[in-house]
Amino acid sequence: MWTLCSLESFASPRFLDLSGAALAADKRRLGDRYTGVQWVVADVTKWQPSQTYDLWHDRAAFHFLTDHADQSAYVDRLKLAVKSEGYVVIGTFAPDGPERCSGLPILRHDADTLAPILGSDFVLIDTRRQDHATPWGVVQRFQFSTFRRAQRDGFAVTVKEETPNIQSSAVGCCSFRRRRVSGLVQKITSSGTWAV
Repeated sequence: MWTLCSLESFASPRFLDLSGAALAADKRRLGDRYTGVQWVVADVTKWQPSQTYDLWHDRAAFHFLTDHADQSAYVDRLKLAVKSEGYVVIGTFAPDGPERCSGLPILRHDADTLAPILGSDFVLIDTRRQDHATPWGVVQRFQFSTFRRAQRDGFAVTVKEETPNIQSSAVGCCSFRRRRVSGLVQKITSSGTWAV
């Protein structure tokens, strides 16, 4: 699941997914509540963004990219899509989380494994763990790592060290491959917390 937003009041977030059927189901579920949403059916490893974004939110899709070439293509898209000083939030199964998802193999990650994949253009600013209880009572361990796109001044790369101070809502609902993921409405508050 990928949610791409510009901070101009998040008036027109984009939701990107490989499955048009999954996006259609999520669009029906959301109804008229989020009319400004732009739904994009695309493979994130091949997608060509038409603009840049302040926020990229990937909730449990990156861990399906088990091939180095797919991970590199993903990072190339991050570099095209995320503005200087923009934010990237990537959620994956944690190192002690499940080894498969929806019957597919995945790669488990934490901030220490994600940072080298993203490279020096993205600086880690926060990491959090979450234990998610599934409807069938199984606990799945996730991690969410937040990176900030480095600002380039000449040849030097600098990153401001403050916590994100984004007061607008980000809306997202997408899925990856055949896996349907329910809608997501979150706020990043000045304290750096996530509210669902």
